[in-house]
Amino acid sequence: MLKALPVIMKHFYSGTYETTFYKAQRVVLKAKYPALETTISKLKMSHDRSNEIRTAYANTIEEKNTHRPERKVSEVINEISKLSRDNKATRKYNLLSALALATGARPNEIIMHSEFKQLPENRFKQIGISREKAGQSHIDEVTRPAVGLSSNQIIALIHEYRTMWSDYITKKRDAGKSDTEIVRLILLATNKHTGSVLGLDKTMSYFRKVYANTAEAIRTDKNMERMMYIGRILGHSPGDSTTAHSYSIIRIIDDR
Repeated sequence: MLKALPVIMKHFYSGTYETTFYKAQRVVLKAKYPALETTISKLKMSHDRSNEIRTAYANTIEEKNTHRPERKVSEVINEISKLSRDNKATRKYNLLSALALATGARPNEIIMHSEFKQLPENRFKQIGISREKAGQSHIDEVTRPAVGLSSNQIIALIHEYRTMWSDYITKKRDAGKSDTEIVRLILLATNKHTGSVLGLDKTMSYFRKVYANTAEAIRTDKNMERMMYIGRILGHSPGDSTTAHSYSIIRIIDDR
């Protein structure tokens, strides 16, 4: 069965999903058959298949870079300002978009998970970082630059946003909903009441990419390589190979 698995995997899975499945299989099989741990540890994709995936990955990056949309720094900053100044009933929804663009934090981190602390030089510290993938080495806090808002504005708006949703979250918890379910419900409501942002009808994860590329475009210290810098401010694990692929899908031009 173990020898046949690579053939089955290539037929049903591709790229990082295939790699992740191999890792998951090793964990499950080692737990079930500890006596076969040495044999199970050798269950990996072939060298040729690994090269095949790397080539496909490089081609995907090149394709995305060719057709990626472009936005200007001024457009991003104006959008953040507009969303954060909304004084209508939609404010409780638009604030999440504004904060996602200004901080690069994930929705669940903004809604309830993370603690945010103001730092000098318009930076902030985020404590409590969600894992993106099972088994990924974890970074619990990260220092980031604020984009489009001052760091003290970000802290104040996060407090305001959480206050707006406090009663709703309490009621849902009392009703037996998990925090994961509550975040999903808030996101559904947010998507229902908000429209296109930056002319891009994208998800919150896309705003995180806009933040990363905007922060990289406006930084004054260019000593660190671009993708390394983006990985650092987002709290990615060192050497995370998915960063270049995921964060090359939009280009931000510094027009200041």
